[in-house]
Formats: sequence, structure tokens, C-alpha cells
Amino acid sequence: MEHKMNMTEPRLSGAAAAAVALLAGLGAAERRAALEALGMTEARRIWTPRAPGELPTLTALAAGRDQDAVYGSAAWAASYRRERTVVVYVLQAPGLGALSASLGGLSLAKVGTAAIENLAQRVAELGRCGYGAWVRGPRRYEREAGFDLFVPPPRLQLAPQHPASPLRLCLHGIEVDLPSALSPEQFEAALNRALLPLRLQTVAGTEAGHAVCARAGVDTATLHRFYRHGPRIKAATEIALLRPQADIGALARLCADIVIDTVMGLLQKRPLR
Repeated sequence: MEHKMNMTEPRLSGAAAAAVALLAGLGAAERRAALEALGMTEARRIWTPRAPGELPTLTALAAGRDQDAVYGSAAWAASYRRERTVVVYVLQAPGLGALSASLGGLSLAKVGTAAIENLAQRVAELGRCGYGAWVRGPRRYEREAGFDLFVPPPRLQLAPQHPASPLRLCLHGIEVDLPSALSPEQFEAALNRALLPLRLQTVAGTEAGHAVCARAGVDTATLHRFYRHGPRIKAATEIALLRPQADIGALARLCADIVIDTVMGLLQKRPLR
């Protein structure tokens, strides 16, 4: 998806575009069978560590699909219609900075989604509930300071996008124009599944997470974060290993793949819970 300077982007031939259009028009079972016959499988997001104890990275999750070739195809032009806009926001807070420092500089951010018209309200709510501020102590939940103000990171930059891309850089992260076949809830669920290996509570249960905590001299319980929702304490599950400036391009590729897979009929939607 990202523009490659001084390079000629590959374009689909007429025959290739027709083949893509034919695949997009097949039913799910027929399409899977056709792809398997070609030695291919539908998109999956499974991160496998390359070395024991290795922390996951967003770059490893964002596969190198030629998204510009998809955007330039007849199938995309015929199938994609912008319906509604969501923002995939990337936020920081002083408390997250302190937590990052206590873990030896592990870069952390709150990554989530919101309808573009509800974004300001959502960001304010995160501060009011102290998202991620609470940890489970020996006798009760304890609140750490610095989680009452969430702000976007500075200097976010994204390479120029294809004119037919559904993505745009914005102050808080990435605006994504969803097609009618993909609801905001379905998009959020797909993004959460893709980012699951990077979520702090997932890392807490891995060999790499244990090693980070051992080196820093902190309990792995520190990686399980909570927030207050009225009288209840709930798990804060959207804090992720993410370097905002370095990983914004990979995050954009993940978001674009979810839209592409939906438009081309490759995304297996799961029931919402």
C-alpha cells in the first residue's frame, strides 16, 4: 500500500483483473477451493516467533500484500463503495510512559477504534475511567497515576496513499472508510483479532513477557491492566506493544487488509459477542 519512490508499481493485466473479479464473485467455499487449487490460502493473521522468547512486532503481523495492485484493479473499482468512516486511534498517556520505562523501554500505546463523529468523546472517556491505571494488588485493586489524559503521539507520518485507498492519516491515527458489507463492530473485532499477539495481557502469558518482567524486576501481574467502569473494575485489553511513529505504516496495512478481504470476499466474519 505504501508508495515506493522512484519505482514503477506493478499493475494487473486485463486477464489478471478478470480473474480477480471472478474470484471475488464466487461463494466462500468455491473461492477457498479455487485458492487452494492454486496453492494459496485466504489471509490469516498468525504470528509465529522466529526465536525463543522473541517479542511480537506489528511489522511481522502486517504481511506484504501488493495493496496498490488491488486498488488499481477492475474488481476493486466495481466492488468498493465508501459507507462510513471509523478512526483507528493510537494514544499515549504519562502513565503508559512510566509503565514503558519500568519495563526497560518497551513501547506501549492504547490502540482502538471509534466512529469519526464520536472520537473526541471516546478519548475523553478513556481519561475519565483511568484506562489501564488499575493493577491487582495483594489485597485490592490499586490505581497508578498518569492515566487521566490520553493524547495522540506527535509526528505521525504515513506514505502517500493510492487514490482508491480507503485510508487517510489523521491527528489521532488512521481514518478508514468502511464498505457497506463491513460494520464498525465487525471491523473492530477483526482488528482486535489481528492485534491480539501484541496486546499487553497476551504478552504477559508468554516466555518473552516473562523475560521482560524478569529483567525489569517487576511482577507479570503488572502487565494485566484494568479501568473503572462505574462501580466495577474491568480489564483494559487494548494496550499494545506499538511504536507509534515507526509502526503506523504497518498498522495502516493491517487496516487496509481487513477492508480488502471484506470487499474481495476473503474475510471470514465471526459473530459479534
